[in-house]
Amino acid sequence: MNDLLENGRQLLSKYEDEFAPKVYKAAINENDGPFMKSLKKYFEQQWKIKYGSSNQWFISFLQEYKDTVNYDSVLKRTAEYGHKYFKDCPILSIILQLLFEGIDDKLLDETNAFNDLWCAITNNGLKSIENFSDDKKQSVLLKALHEYYRPKLFELLEKSKIPDEDNLYELALKNVAKYGWLQGLQEVKERIIVKHYNTLRANIPVSSDTSGKQVQPKVEASISENNQSCMFGQDTQILWKFSGIGKPRVAWFFNDQPLPTNDRLQVTETDDGTSILIIRQAKLADEGVYTAKAINAFGEAEAQTTLKIDFIKPVINTNLDTVLKVTKGEILTLTVVASGTPKPHVVWMRDDTELIPNDRIQVTTPTGSDDQYTLTILNVQPEDQGEYSVMICNVGGSLQSDKCKAIVSKSPMFIVKPTTQRVKQGETAVFMTTIDGYPTPTITWLLNGKLLTLKEDVEVQFDAATSQSKLSIQNVNLEQHAGSITCRVKSEYGEQEETVRLDILVAPTIIEDLPIQQEIVSGRDIALKVVGKGSPRPSAQWFCNVRKEH
Repeated sequence: MNDLLENGRQLLSKYEDEFAPKVYKAAINENDGPFMKSLKKYFEQQWKIKYGSSNQWFISFLQEYKDTVNYDSVLKRTAEYGHKYFKDCPILSIILQLLFEGIDDKLLDETNAFNDLWCAITNNGLKSIENFSDDKKQSVLLKALHEYYRPKLFELLEKSKIPDEDNLYELALKNVAKYGWLQGLQEVKERIIVKHYNTLRANIPVSSDTSGKQVQPKVEASISENNQSCMFGQDTQILWKFSGIGKPRVAWFFNDQPLPTNDRLQVTETDDGTSILIIRQAKLADEGVYTAKAINAFGEAEAQTTLKIDFIKPVINTNLDTVLKVTKGEILTLTVVASGTPKPHVVWMRDDTELIPNDRIQVTTPTGSDDQYTLTILNVQPEDQGEYSVMICNVGGSLQSDKCKAIVSKSPMFIVKPTTQRVKQGETAVFMTTIDGYPTPTITWLLNGKLLTLKEDVEVQFDAATSQSKLSIQNVNLEQHAGSITCRVKSEYGEQEETVRLDILVAPTIIEDLPIQQEIVSGRDIALKVVGKGSPRPSAQWFCNVRKEH
């Protein structure tokens, strides 16, 4: 039992024959079984009674760390291996294992890291962890170093025949715990006889194999290459793994400046000491040198990666058509498909002049994986006719698309049609119409199917701004001008015509009047004739003795 309590559960294998198989299997394998719990409880009591009875600060320290994961790990390790890792000062060993993360069974068994830590701190004192910034932890560690150095230093002073005058021993202890053997004793050299001091120096128990050795972080594995590249817009990672006693704190730098983290630049860490820098949607500004600097109580180590952002120069996958016909007033749409990384920027041009987007001219750029760039012109007008092209560029280069000749046209049509006119003879008849079409159609006016030619009494006007045509016929005459008026509009894209009437109003006149007197035999028929004309055709009413005859 004493052997078990001294060396922990792993000694059970020597006594397997002393147990029933079921009991042995449970005791050796169950980490939370009754046997392991009893061992942990025993060693925890030993810590307090054996090492803490004269060091109340140590008991307070254990109480403070009792609920930490590290506390249970160290206690479990002690229950498993006993005093195997206690070195020659259990208090200092326990405190080191509790204070410094990363000290696990694998590190203790397979590497010299813990031994390096032990030698560094017992040779060089508290100064060996000068980067250990937690003052509270430094205070506890300094007290533990007092426990380590006190018996060794006092024995060495006595053997060197150096008397404890004016509290010399405690002063020497204070300096050695803080600065280590060599520098610490140098601090009290002036108070010691020279020959005794030389004897003291000659017998300092410094570990010759690791004297002055710092247990600082180191790059454990070169996970990332020193040079790596990433395509623009893609996500990438830079990873470096560090090891060290006291889990190193890793800080990232970009071009020697602290790297700010945000939603796009994030840093994560894994349990094995790997620090991962995640760069989302890489930009050209992300190109440069990234440094991961690991810092612990004993020093620092760094690893660098140079990141290059790659790009693909633009290429046109679908070019513009050579010719595009579009109807005036409709929508003109031009599309080009172009790819590149980063996504290219485009400038649309008409006749080599940049188009500025507005309410009528709209530019659409790709979204997501789409590579389509579109120019849309609403309510196309004649001034939109011309040669269109698009300039495509990114950091990789630039190129221009083929030119597309946009031809604007519109079949002739009447916007406002002419209307029938009723005009008194001798006055002026006016016909108005508003047309549309591109190119501007030719307009001809016809009277009774015959082309009206410009004469003194016929005038045709056209207002290009309003597309309004006006036909004026002066001094209209019933015989010459009455009938149908036709307006015909014609272009290479078609023709239309509208026909209306010109009615000339002429007051009735009597061409052949009644005889002044006519004799007739009583009882016989009589016929009276009057010949008249007018426009529209007059109607007649007959009167007898000035009375209206029905």
